[in-house]
Amino acid sequence: MEPSKFDELTKALATSTSRRQALRTILGASIGGLLGIGGISTAFGRQRHRTRIAAPSGPKGNSNCAKWCAQVFGPYTSAAGQCTSQAAHGTGLCSTCGNVAPSSICCVRTGGYCNGTSVAACCASGQHCCSGTCSECCANTDCTNGNTCSGSHVCVCGSGLACTGNTTCVGGSCCPNANVCGPSGSETCCASGQSCCGSVCCPSAQTCCLSVCCPSGQTCTEEGCCPQNCGGHCCGLNQFCCGDTCCNNDQTCCGSANICCPSGQICCGGICQECCADTDCTPQHCCNGTCADCCVDADCPSPQGCVHNICNPCYRDGTPCSMSSLCCSNFCSNNGTCD
Repeated sequence: MEPSKFDELTKALATSTSRRQALRTILGASIGGLLGIGGISTAFGRQRHRTRIAAPSGPKGNSNCAKWCAQVFGPYTSAAGQCTSQAAHGTGLCSTCGNVAPSSICCVRTGGYCNGTSVAACCASGQHCCSGTCSECCANTDCTNGNTCSGSHVCVCGSGLACTGNTTCVGGSCCPNANVCGPSGSETCCASGQSCCGSVCCPSAQTCCLSVCCPSGQTCTEEGCCPQNCGGHCCGLNQFCCGDTCCNNDQTCCGSANICCPSGQICCGGICQECCADTDCTPQHCCNGTCADCCVDADCPSPQGCVHNICNPCYRDGTPCSMSSLCCSNFCSNNGTCD
């Protein structure tokens, strides 16, 4: 073996770290000498090619996790370094929350970054971040069904559990939704047997009318609660119903026409008149629906005549006369009688 080859062999053996590597080196030198290959370095190569094993990483990839962790905890901070290291092993915040925007991470922040001394997490669906802690609620507006947010950031109804499903928290108790009555913020829970009328609860025996509970026995019209419903119109206390018309107590109902005859008139065949017969005008006479002293001369004492429904001292027709001025007709005939 040439001296230069021997030097290479001794150097190779000096740098070998295992028995197997030493044997490979000696074998390579022998073969190289036989084949005329120059140098151990050309036979097996001076540099060994090492296979790189990629480290596990978070959902975003470890390089992206490093950037993400820096945006969450701040660049070059120990918390960001720990976050990146954990991501390389498939654990930690980036592994569980890497798809969440850094600004949405729930934590205690200093200068816009999570301070690294408190727990940082991505809140589950339905949770809210309250002073760096994922909680059910931070304010009353975060609760549903009328519940309120307690000091421990839990939705409650009064001092009890929160109302759920088809119930609403009213006055500190859970009320079936069908019984909730009134505008938001001033609801009332109607008891069994009651119904909601606007913002008040009506007993079943009462009628709801224009957001008012009508007293028992009254009905509802377009005008409101009515003690006497007359065809959709409400008759007052001093009125009565005539068909579908309200008449005053001093009027007469002309039923066939459903009209109210004025005070002093009566109904005669569907027509309001002062009288229908002489008996309606005693001691006067009924003349075409009007009470008068007379309708004809026979209604006046003889020999008076009926002029304009009034008994006149003039002579009636057939009364003997000497001049026309004595006759009610202003005509005294040739035979000497008023005509």
